[in-house]
Amino acid sequence: MSVDLSILGPDVTLHSNIQSTQSDTLLYIGLTVAIFLVCLLSFFVIRLYRKKGQHQSLYNMAASADVLHA
Repeated sequence: MSVDLSILGPDVTLHSNIQSTQSDTLLYIGLTVAIFLVCLLSFFVIRLYRKKGQHQSLYNMAASADVLHA
């Protein structure tokens, strides 16, 4: 059931449109920030995961070099 606010005058309709636009804008800003944070978190998790896997191979190479020089 929808109410026709145009019978109340142009001021009420204008106020309703402004409020609706502000709500939509806040929703879009919130969604944009949330998507940005998810992307940023994913980037750091992937980077940390790759770095974690890389340390073991470097450690093994360094240990092998020490054995060869001894």
